[in-house]
Amino acid sequence: MNRNSRKPFYWGGLVGYQQLEAIQQALSILPESLDESGYFQRLQLQVKRTLEKNRHDAHNLAEAHL
Repeated sequence: MNRNSRKPFYWGGLVGYQQLEAIQQALSILPESLDESGYFQRLQLQVKRTLEKNRHDAHNLAEAHL
């Protein structure tokens, strides 16, 4: 993720989690014809897995910020 052509994640914690949610949303609306290699499908699976793994902690952190 830290390539010269791509910006790295700016934040960790709750904001980083929200940034990852936005990435998942963008990946979910990509047309299938764009992904002939399966790259975006694999990326979407990895993002989904990471969100699921951290959902409980992110929810608790969001509640604490209220």
